[in-house]
Amino acid sequence: MGIDAHVFLSDLARGLAPRADQLADVVLQHLLGELPEVWKYEDIAAQAPVGLSEHVAASLDFLERGLDMT
Repeated sequence: MGIDAHVFLSDLARGLAPRADQLADVVLQHLLGELPEVWKYEDIAAQAPVGLSEHVAASLDFLERGLDMT
């Protein structure tokens, strides 16, 4: 008897939601290291943290609700 993947992902997303900002920061730091040339553009550098936080929050919400992300 296994666990349903949708239930698992929903529980995982619910548990991670309070730490969404931390998750976004980790991804942002990774992007800074992997794509340093992108950050010379001020408009991207200014918008990236906000946009990334919104995407992380939306992704966790989709997973928590069991919605199809396609």
